[in-house]
Amino acid sequence: MTTVPHGGTTDVRRRWRATRHAAEALCARSLDLQTAARSATARAEALRTSGQARRSLARSAGSGHLSPAPARWGSDFTVEGLVDGEVVRARWTVAGGLAAPDELVRRAEIVVALGETFSVEEGGDEVLAELDGHSMAALLTVVRAFTAVRSIRMATRAGGPARG
Repeated sequence: MTTVPHGGTTDVRRRWRATRHAAEALCARSLDLQTAARSATARAEALRTSGQARRSLARSAGSGHLSPAPARWGSDFTVEGLVDGEVVRARWTVAGGLAAPDELVRRAEIVVALGETFSVEEGGDEVLAELDGHSMAALLTVVRAFTAVRSIRMATRAGGPARG
């Protein structure tokens, strides 16, 4: 036979209610997070689809609104900055493309996949994000992939470094 100390049943009920309340709160939070995740996923998909449609339309229609990156200025570059609080460095060369930590490459590829564009002024010509072909577009794409940029080093036409 098991005996319950005086007041033991009340304590068990109190702990059970507290546990049940905590579980209900966690379930509600889980539902909120699932809803937010579905919303974010739908928004990302809409942005990706919109970017792809803009890119396709501009290329097929020969629209002047979405312009290719400026002619290759033949410049390699190095960008140093933060990605999720960690200092990282990315190097892009005309000959070899992007060399960077996996997380930064993944972020840059997302910028490209979303069809991001860059412009100097509202309503002006836009440069499409890309990692191959045009130095300026690659630089803008890589910079967008960082959480924060600390420095940008570019090679001048003569091959010497220039700081920006």
